[in-house]
Amino acid sequence: SGAVGRSLLSNCASSELKSYVDSSIYVTAAQRLDQNTSGIFLLATKKSFASYFAKMLRKKTEKELSKDVTDKKDSATSIDDNQRVRKRYRCLVCINSSGLTFNQTDSALSAVHYEENYLRLSARSNTTIRHYLELSKGAPKKFSSSPDKDSTWLECWMKICNVGSPYPVTDGPEAEKLCEKLWGNLSCKPKECVAVVEVEVELLTGRTHQIRGQFASMGHPLCGDIMYGGARDADDQHSPKANGYVNSELLALQCCELSFLDQFSQRNRFRLERAWWSPALIEWNTGVDPKFKI
Repeated sequence: SGAVGRSLLSNCASSELKSYVDSSIYVTAAQRLDQNTSGIFLLATKKSFASYFAKMLRKKTEKELSKDVTDKKDSATSIDDNQRVRKRYRCLVCINSSGLTFNQTDSALSAVHYEENYLRLSARSNTTIRHYLELSKGAPKKFSSSPDKDSTWLECWMKICNVGSPYPVTDGPEAEKLCEKLWGNLSCKPKECVAVVEVEVELLTGRTHQIRGQFASMGHPLCGDIMYGGARDADDQHSPKANGYVNSELLALQCCELSFLDQFSQRNRFRLERAWWSPALIEWNTGVDPKFKI
């Protein structure tokens, strides 16, 4: 994860370790992960590769943003695939339904299917999801579907690739067990969240908190993300604090795939098929009463 990577680099820089390591050894992070994001983390052991990879990342964003913005459908496929880095992330997003529950009304169930179908339609149509990020040093970041007149707002583009099945997190013993595994504590689950859905996205630009902010702007905060509405602070349920999950691994966001063309024109691809929350979803599928399935 990002935290592990930073810890590794910090340890490598410690004076005690330096006395045992040849001074010619070079290790640096070729890519970054937001705090509490798990998954693939790339380290460079040569300055030449670190510089090469950083240049590829910059070119990737520049090429995406330089294309005709009206060409939404083909925006993710018009670039020569052999000349860019491709990064995919797996996340678990909240489906909200204004406090309704499955036993109280069918409206909540309808809302889940509506939101799920919206996400699936975005994936099938190859639509580029666009938002704008306000430049700021603090967090949480401010995202908007339309920027203010200030032209310094940064464009954020991503594409939804796959959408899984919804899992209810209200009513029934299996739902309660799932909540405990996903949030660690039932009181940390947002009251309005009635289901979660696993989504895989491809980043077309790389901005701080991009996936978290874009999904939150769409009304689907990431599970466990207290900063953007995907969790509540257990100590202060009415006023969630932005730093409540700083030291937690319960952010449902994983870098699941990284592919790139190296300096020798060889395509490298790394892929993870499961995330930390996958066992909880598998257990739910095998143990839940059919009447609670969506």
